[in-house]
Amino acid sequence: MKELDVLKLPTLTIGIVVLVEEIIGIYAGSLALIADALHAVIDVIACIAVLVVAKLSLKPLDEMHSYGHRNSIRLAVSLEAYSSL
Repeated sequence: MKELDVLKLPTLTIGIVVLVEEIIGIYAGSLALIADALHAVIDVIACIAVLVVAKLSLKPLDEMHSYGHRNSIRLAVSLEAYSSL
């Protein structure tokens, strides 16, 4: 699914940042880096939620969803926005 590839890169990038910050924070004894890594975990979870909902939004319409599922992406965007607060 080429449409979802654009969402996979930020998720992977933030995941790598989390690992690097966690390792360096533990090695250096920096509570600030460890806390920032834990905060970035929330961003990873939000990105994964957006990926799941975006995949759902690509489903075609059916009897229950006459306009398809594409409106479900609004839920994911709202969750992403609230997780940033």
